[in-house]
Amino acid sequence: MMTEADVAGEKLLQLQLIHGARGPRLWLGGDAVGVAALLLRLTELPHQLLLGNAATVPEPGATLLWVPGAGEAAHEPPSWVGVGLFWNRFNDAAAAVRAYQAGVRTVLDADFDVAVLPALLLGRRGEAPAGVAVARGRLRRLERGEHIMLTEHQVLEVKRGILRCMTMREDGAEVLLGLLHAGDIMLGHDPDHCQVTTIAHIDATVSVQRWEDAVAAPDFHHKLLERICHLEHWAAILAKPRLEERLSGLAELLAAKFDCAAGEDPFSRLRLTHEQLANALGSARTSITRALAQQRRR
Repeated sequence: MMTEADVAGEKLLQLQLIHGARGPRLWLGGDAVGVAALLLRLTELPHQLLLGNAATVPEPGATLLWVPGAGEAAHEPPSWVGVGLFWNRFNDAAAAVRAYQAGVRTVLDADFDVAVLPALLLGRRGEAPAGVAVARGRLRRLERGEHIMLTEHQVLEVKRGILRCMTMREDGAEVLLGLLHAGDIMLGHDPDHCQVTTIAHIDATVSVQRWEDAVAAPDFHHKLLERICHLEHWAAILAKPRLEERLSGLAELLAAKFDCAAGEDPFSRLRLTHEQLANALGSARTSITRALAQQRRR
């Protein structure tokens, strides 16, 4: 039997997943079309679905999964109270960021694997247990400037193009943390402790896998070692006391990574602005411009 409940002005639907003797309860809210699409996806589960009585508000410990509409800003949950899961069905990076900032525990990609949903609900207080991920290892094409969000149990691999990793300062400025090209991997982070964003520097194609799937690849450990070494090299450059040393060190690192020809300027090839270099190296843009001019005169 399927009924509706009006909670804080929003229509919610209660489901119960049959998992062993008794399964966890899940409340669905948001766009009616999106909820219907999710119910269709849930038919892929190897468990039975029991549509329960939704005549009361969600009980303590229940998980609310919010499904956005096409106009997310016009259909947001009331204060996001009690929302544990958010289905980012349009892969909208801005919506995902808003959801995490509002306290949502897990953002599900548009093509998330519904088979992990019971495990997400069985976790303590709705939190995802260690090792649980929410996306398939499918290819995704990104246009220049497009963001991609990773959960802490996901691994991204660049197949084509260039991505840049960055974080945001309080004044809204981007701080460059690194550049990724084909073959590089990027690990997801807990957004509560590590605010890292990945953006397509140019048009790119990436693959996002669950951690347990990624580590099974025979070359994963080699790629992980390369990633760690690159990050340590980047950090060592930032520790140099003089701006000229940091600038030349970053140029050498990027020239080697992206196979620049002898004498080629890696910053120009990679279309890095003076503002991006300044934020990455902890300097003023005018200082970067002056230092680059001095280097060219030598």
